[in-house]
Amino acid sequence: MGYALLSPPLAFAILFLVILGAFFLGKRLSCRGEDSPGKRLGYFCGEETTWFDKPSSGGKLRPDYNRFFGAAFFFTVIEVSVLLLATVPSGMAALPGLILLLLGAASVFGLIMEVL
Repeated sequence: MGYALLSPPLAFAILFLVILGAFFLGKRLSCRGEDSPGKRLGYFCGEETTWFDKPSSGGKLRPDYNRFFGAAFFFTVIEVSVLLLATVPSGMAALPGLILLLLGAASVFGLIMEVL
């Protein structure tokens, strides 16, 4: 029975219920904030902005994520490469892992050359 609590779906369900209970308990214990005139206005780094008031965007800020996706892919490739390198066995069994690591390094190099 002790090992049943270690199964991922059951552990997720238990933790989800505990966190949900803590959320509702915190909501009940918190005091209600006062409403003020500028409470829901856009605010960036200590400066008020009118970026949200542009009619072309429908009142929403639409940032450019083109460079973000390249950085996210780069981060993913680096993380997988480090995980692969950390779990490579010793001896000749390491050859397929090292080949994959070199392919990952080549893809990172290609990504860097395209971004720059």
